[in-house]
Amino acid sequence: MGISSAVNSSLSGLRYTQQSLDIIANNIANADSAGYTRKTLVGVAALAGDRVSGVRSDTVSRELDTLIQRQTRTEIAATSHAEVVDEMYSRLDILLGQPGSETAFDTLFNNLTGALQTLMTTPDSSAAQQQVVRDAEVLTQVMQGLSADIQVMRTEAEQGIADAVRDVNTALHRIEQINVTILSQSANSQVSPDLLDERDRYIDQLAELIDIRTVERDSGSVAIYTASGTLLFDHERTFLEFDQYATLSPTSQYSADPAERTVGTVGLRNAAGYTVDLIATDAIRSGKIAAYVELRDETLVEMQERLDELAHQMMLALSNRTEDSTATPAPIGGADGRIIDTAGIQPGNSMTLTYEELPAGTQRTVTLFHVTDASQLPLSNDLTPRNDDTVIGVDLTDPVAVNAALAGTGLTAGSSGGTLLHILDDGAGATRNVLSLSGSYSVTDLEGGVPELALFTDGSGVGSLYTGSLDGGSSRVGLAARIEVNSTVAADPGLLQAYGPSVASADVSRPELLYERLTNLTVTINPSTGIGANGRPYSASIAAFAREIVNQTAAEAQAAQRTHEGQNIVLTGLQKRQDEKTGVSMDRELALLTGLQNSYAANARVLTVAREMIDTLMRM
Repeated sequence: MGISSAVNSSLSGLRYTQQSLDIIANNIANADSAGYTRKTLVGVAALAGDRVSGVRSDTVSRELDTLIQRQTRTEIAATSHAEVVDEMYSRLDILLGQPGSETAFDTLFNNLTGALQTLMTTPDSSAAQQQVVRDAEVLTQVMQGLSADIQVMRTEAEQGIADAVRDVNTALHRIEQINVTILSQSANSQVSPDLLDERDRYIDQLAELIDIRTVERDSGSVAIYTASGTLLFDHERTFLEFDQYATLSPTSQYSADPAERTVGTVGLRNAAGYTVDLIATDAIRSGKIAAYVELRDETLVEMQERLDELAHQMMLALSNRTEDSTATPAPIGGADGRIIDTAGIQPGNSMTLTYEELPAGTQRTVTLFHVTDASQLPLSNDLTPRNDDTVIGVDLTDPVAVNAALAGTGLTAGSSGGTLLHILDDGAGATRNVLSLSGSYSVTDLEGGVPELALFTDGSGVGSLYTGSLDGGSSRVGLAARIEVNSTVAADPGLLQAYGPSVASADVSRPELLYERLTNLTVTINPSTGIGANGRPYSASIAAFAREIVNQTAAEAQAAQRTHEGQNIVLTGLQKRQDEKTGVSMDRELALLTGLQNSYAANARVLTVAREMIDTLMRM
């Protein structure tokens, strides 16, 4: 090797050292920059023919573990989802109050039952009667307020989806712009690692909003899919659309049928104009969007159903009486069974029919709802919490209609005139036997001689009696937002005791019935409330159900908090591992600086020696 070769090698070494110094300086300067990955300069031997002539810079590489990066993005989505759910559950828990605390919902319910208990001891006390009214009014106002708060939270979730969709589109737009530059660089030379960092930062932002997976292309491009496989980006971005509703109410519900849907849905439109409903196809399963959709369409709807179910059970328990049937006095056309009077029956009132199939003796139960609006038929079996009954909707005042509705049971219906309805077995066939028949009818007269009382009414109409009517759709939906104290009772609290003109002032029948119906009557709760399950419905007193609403919500809030905390631990652990691989360590960079300093000095020393040698040659 000649002197000129040594000079060239040393100069290349100096250039390589300077470039390495620039990279280390950038590493140190961006040690705390979000999304920045540590860079290193890869050097390779420079060849002159078949001999090495110094060093040259090959590539600037990123210190990146793609496996950890993929895992981290998955956990980013899960943690973002858990954070949103935790925040919403925390608010619900605060709204309902600490179980047993002075302002908790269950305490307010107990105040009402306590006031009724006091009224039982002094039924003619005006103060005791007024206290019952006041506690009932407080309870209804709180139920209305809770319902309003739940719908505000659902509306906020709707806004959260809209904001997240906008952020997704912004991130996809930036990814598309950066990707164009990356492809142009890839075609000409080396792709800038800083551009890759910038693209990864937007992909990480995307992961907070929606669960994604990425596929690296040989060209340096990237394809982005939802975790379920829906394409979001591949050279060209797709567009997310959201038809936001300004305000949501208890009747605002999601449906895959656009004609029935009354909340917004997330659509994905590709460059060709094809649009798919991402909610209907269950394409979004984690991240902020999934959390807001889950809260809007499931969690908060379920919470509203709990309050509606409580209002429904409470109102019917106090206002409904049981109508018993009697056995047919003699066979009618060879068949016998039960006779029930339908006088006074209201839409939504029901009958429970039990019969057995012979000779096996298998018992069957049919729940018949009084429905006069044929457009609502047939009814779903989910209308009752029981899983062992068949639900039938029919005009129970029309024996011909009832007979048609019972087709397939082997029973028949008829009438001997007036309002009497007969349910009969199959007579000589002896394959059916009617065991029992009873009705649950609403009491409309506050002083009709029976202790049942419509203490609460449906605020959808002035003094509207709630019967659970299904005409025009279920009146149970949003009931807690409409429940009111009966204005007639509020104006005349004496009705809490006097259920007829001749009732003695010491008669405790009505206060006792109201108290017993709220505290001891066992009701079965619809599993759609999230309390109980299909096949194992929750059965308890109405007071116990009110407590269970508070307890269940508190337990769910704690579970959401634990899930969020657990996700934070998992994500923090992954990010720490990622930082160890991709992050900048000051100690490591300073050690490399020392090595570069020594390398630079050595290369400079070679140049000094070469110059001295040339000077010596020149003096000869």
